[in-house]
Amino acid sequence: MSSVSGLSNSQLGYDVGIAVARKTLDTQRAQGDAALKLLEGAAELSQQSSERTTAQPVIRPEPHKGNLVDVIA
Repeated sequence: MSSVSGLSNSQLGYDVGIAVARKTLDTQRAQGDAALKLLEGAAELSQQSSERTTAQPVIRPEPHKGNLVDVIA
C-alpha cells in the first residue's frame, strides 16, 4: 500500500511541477509581448520625432551672439 501512496505522491509532485512550469512560461510570454509592444511604440515615436526634425535648421543672423553670457546670482 505504501508503494501506491508513494507513486501517487510522485505523480502529484510531477503534475504540480508541470503546472508551475506552464504558469511560468505563460508569464514570460506575456512579459515578452509587453516588452515588444513597448519597443514598437518607442520605435514609432522615434520615427515620428525624426520626421518632424528633418525641417531646415534655424539660422541665426549673428551666430556667435549670446554664446558668452555672464550671470550674477
